[in-house]
Order: sequence, then structure tokens, then C-alpha cells
Amino acid sequence: MRFHNLSEGLNHLYNLRKAGIKYDLVQMSLGLDELGNPHLSYPAVQIAGTNGKGTTAALLESILRHHGYKTGLFTSPHLTNYRERIKVNGHNIKDTQILHLLNKLANLDTHLSFFETTTALAHQYFNNQKIDLAIFEAGLGGRLDSTNLCNSVLAIITSVSTDHQAFLTASTSRITWEKSGIVKPGVPVLIPRTVPMIRKQLLKYSTARGGLPVVAGEDYYLCKLDQIYQFKYKNDPPLFLQTLPFSGGNKFYLVESALAAARIILQKPLNSPIIKTAFSNYNWPGRFEIIENFILDGAHNPQAAQELAFNIKNSCSPPVNIITGMMSDKDYQNFYQPLLPLAKTFYLTNFNNSNAVPENILKDYLDGWGAHTKLFNNDLQTLLNNLKSDTITIVCGSFYLAGEVRRILLQQKKDLLPLSDPRN
Repeated sequence: MRFHNLSEGLNHLYNLRKAGIKYDLVQMSLGLDELGNPHLSYPAVQIAGTNGKGTTAALLESILRHHGYKTGLFTSPHLTNYRERIKVNGHNIKDTQILHLLNKLANLDTHLSFFETTTALAHQYFNNQKIDLAIFEAGLGGRLDSTNLCNSVLAIITSVSTDHQAFLTASTSRITWEKSGIVKPGVPVLIPRTVPMIRKQLLKYSTARGGLPVVAGEDYYLCKLDQIYQFKYKNDPPLFLQTLPFSGGNKFYLVESALAAARIILQKPLNSPIIKTAFSNYNWPGRFEIIENFILDGAHNPQAAQELAFNIKNSCSPPVNIITGMMSDKDYQNFYQPLLPLAKTFYLTNFNNSNAVPENILKDYLDGWGAHTKLFNNDLQTLLNNLKSDTITIVCGSFYLAGEVRRILLQQKKDLLPLSDPRN
């Protein structure tokens, strides 16, 4: 099989999604072996967690790049273009490189899923680019996620709560077990600030897997002292910072994790001027991203909704408009609870996706709580034009929705085949 252009290649790739998500490592291991095991040619940082994985990955990548590392970054889903998933030194992979690597992958004897193919493509690209280190965001869980096959030098767990219950079950203990599956023997693992029960489970599971726990609040911490921030790692001298990319909420602790991860990788105390530059150049679209009077956030589970509500209260002047829709496997009832008191009007959509919650179901639920709701026939362009002169508008519930709104606002071209990633 040979693809003559990127459209053919991506069409084939996206069609692999019809087979669904494969939750094992057998085929991925065989495929990487056919490719010559490119995943073993460079060290990698693995990041798992219910929320905050992408933000932590982007922060850490910026810090390491500004310390002179040639970095690889693998994240999902993409917002507007497939190329966003795979970056070297902050730059998206080029179309020509995707086509070349897809042609190689399409002729393997091993049949890989969409996400496995994308992960394998990233491994080949990073190997070809001779990077110093890669950062991998797990797609689903951790233990059996295709990103778990790598030369791991550090594991980061950002948070644990319920999401993707169809694959990971609704048991917090089981979810904790799955996410701690990225821990490797003799490799440090960052344990986040969380409730005592989950912290205890993370420590138990990480130690059982031979990992070396480094615990937030004990081995390292970030705090605010009057008008300055202090980061402390074990016996290092304190690091003082005037500003952070985020000043509050759970994202404050993602900065804490990124700083600790950088300290472990660099194996030396952190340098304040370099960290300042790295933070000033940090960019992660679709995570409370402000474009005109719109704020785009891919929040799609209850924990993320609580963080979003915190940011709305502290950065906006509620009530705000909310454009929203959710995939059918999401807990929409609990997702909307923290947003109800902050909403002026909910504008509801299924973003033309057969796997989304029908907007009339969302309307019935929100109306039952006394919310003001409107349907708009999925005409996002007209709705956005009408809301440009109104109050602040939040876009949330799905990365796909946030990505489509972002594309319209920035007048970007559509991806060859828009993708709603089943993981989000």
C-alpha cells in the first residue's frame, strides 16, 4: 500500500478509528519491533492522569527546551490539525514527514489502531530527529496505553478522578492502579497533591511496581509568599519566581509538578531566569485560552469543570455565556453542576457528532435546574458572530468543540478530516 498524498494517508489513518480503542500492548509491541524499536533510542517522560496531562507536558517541554534540550512532545487530541499531536522543539511535524512515515507504517505486517499508529509514527519521527528527550501524554489510563512502551526515565501522575469509565471502570482504586501502570522499576514517579486515600493508593501501587516516589508537599512544594512564588525541591536552595503561567486552582499544582520534573531531569537546581523565559513562552491552546471575548477550554469531566468554574470566578465577571456539548460517554450531569450558578445562557450543540449527547437531552437536564438554555442548530459561525459583542463566552465540554470554535475564530482551514478523538 502506498499513499500518494496526505489526504489519502490521513483518510486511511482516520478510518482505523472504526475498529475502536484497543486496550492492550501486544500489537503495539509487535509493530515497534518491526520498525526496529525506535522507542528505545531516546529517554522519555511519561505523564498520566485524569486532568492536567497536556498542560504539564507543555510546561515541562518549554522548560527543558529553554535549557538546551532538543525535545519531542506527544499529546492528544489535536484541536484543529493532526500535526499538533507531534512536535520537536515546539514545532509541529510537517505534512511531508507524516506522509513518509504513514507509508512506512501502512506496510507493516502488524495491524495497529489509530492511536497505536499515531504513537508509532511519533517514535519514528523522534528517532529520526535525534531528540534528547521526549514527553508522552498517555491517551487512556496508562498501564495498557500505547505510550507506555518507551525508555522511561520519569513518570508523572497529575490527578486521579473518574473519566472513561467504559474502559477504566468507575472505581477510583482501579483507575489509580491503571494510571500508576506507567511506573517502571527504579524510575522516579511524581505523586501529586490529592486526597489522602488516593495518595496512599498511588504510593502503594508505585512502590509495588518498583518505582521511586517523589511526593508533592513532602519532597517538593510550590507556594506563594506575599508577591513572590517559592519552589523548593528537597535540599536545593529555594527558587523564587515573580510570576507563574497560572496563579491559582489545580493548575498551580501542575506548575509545581512541571518544576519538580524538570529538576529531576536536569539533575541540578533550577535557574530562575531560564524558568522565567520558559514560562513566558509557554503556549497551550484550548486550555482556558482567550480569543477576543471567548474563552476556550477542553474541560470534559467533573474535576475539570470544577477547575473551570474556579477560573471563571477569578478571571471573569459572571454570569457568562456558555457554548457547550459533550460526548455520550461523559458524565454531563456532574459536569454542569459547578457551572450552573455562573451561566447567563447555555448554548447547546451536538457539534454534528453522532457520538455526542443530543442537545435536547442536555436542554432537558439543564432546564430542570432552572438554567436558561438555547439551541442553535449547530450553526457555530452565526452564533459566534452574534456573541462577539456580548459578554464573555466560555466554550467547554469537548476538545472537538473547542477546536472547531478556535478554527472559526482564527479563520483557519479545516483539517482534512476533522477528528473527535474517542479519548476525549
